[in-house]
Amino acid sequence: MSERDDAPPAARGAPFDTWPIEEHDPRFGYRWYRSPGVLVDCLTVRHGTVEMVRAMHDSLDRLIAKHSREVDRSGGLLIIGDWRNLKTYDPDARQLFVAELRKSRPLRGSVVILTNTGAFLRMAVQAARMASAVIGAPSIAVSDDAAGVLDEYGVASPERKSVMPPPPRR
Repeated sequence: MSERDDAPPAARGAPFDTWPIEEHDPRFGYRWYRSPGVLVDCLTVRHGTVEMVRAMHDSLDRLIAKHSREVDRSGGLLIIGDWRNLKTYDPDARQLFVAELRKSRPLRGSVVILTNTGAFLRMAVQAARMASAVIGAPSIAVSDDAAGVLDEYGVASPERKSVMPPPPRR
């Protein structure tokens, strides 16, 4: 375990700090499903690992299965990812993330929210954007304005408790 793995989780940034918790997984952070067909992530880890990527995509697959009709009617799932807390990642985690992009999932697009991130992480997101374009996957947009992205896509704070299937017990 490296020093960066020992860092305490970061707090949820605005506006997600006021959202009720629907799903929390300490391996990556928080997640909300918003109708129609929108998934919102808020990463609280500062360092990306293979375990983080697996947990995120296992949760994604459960969500798609649970809401498959609505996701299909929406033209696919839109993912809004608040990655403002993520600063570094393991090379194996990046490789797994790109491999997960290649899997066939009903996605219509993604927006990654980044601020104050190093050049290394920005380059990784750009590489994922290029890989997505090459394989014909939905586009990945980048923004530094979480509230603006939510407004643009008409996503409001959840009002009810849990709509996400719980993570599998270990």
